[in-house]
Amino acid sequence: MMDLPEETDDLSMMLLRDIKAVFDTIKVDRIFSADLVEQLNGMEDRPWPDLRRGNGLTQASMARYLRPFNISPKQIKIGVKGKRGFILSAFQDAFNRYIPTEGGAQGETMKQSNNNSDLNQKK
Repeated sequence: MMDLPEETDDLSMMLLRDIKAVFDTIKVDRIFSADLVEQLNGMEDRPWPDLRRGNGLTQASMARYLRPFNISPKQIKIGVKGKRGFILSAFQDAFNRYIPTEGGAQGETMKQSNNNSDLNQKK
C-alpha cells in the first residue's frame, strides 16, 4: 500500500472529503468535471469559491489537487452526453485510505495491528 505523498497539502485532503460529500449528497456514480467544480464552488463555507482571487476552483486546479491520489478525469458518458469527468469507483481507494470512517478510525492506514504485541510480555 502506498502512503499519501508528503507534498499533498491540506487543500488536497479537504477536496477529497468534499468530493465524497458531493457524491454522497447527489447519489450518483459519475459526474462531469464541470458539474463537480460547480458543486464545490457552491460550498460557501469551504475555500473553493475563494480560490484564484475569488474566481473559484477550476477543472485544471481540481485535477492538480487530485494528482497525489492518482485520480484524474477521464472521458465518461452520462446519458447521451460524453465529457471529461469522474466515476465514483476511481475515488474509493482514496476515500477508504484517507477519510475517517463514522467510527472515528481511518481507512487502511489505521487498520494496522501490532502482531508482535506479545513480544513485550515476559514469559
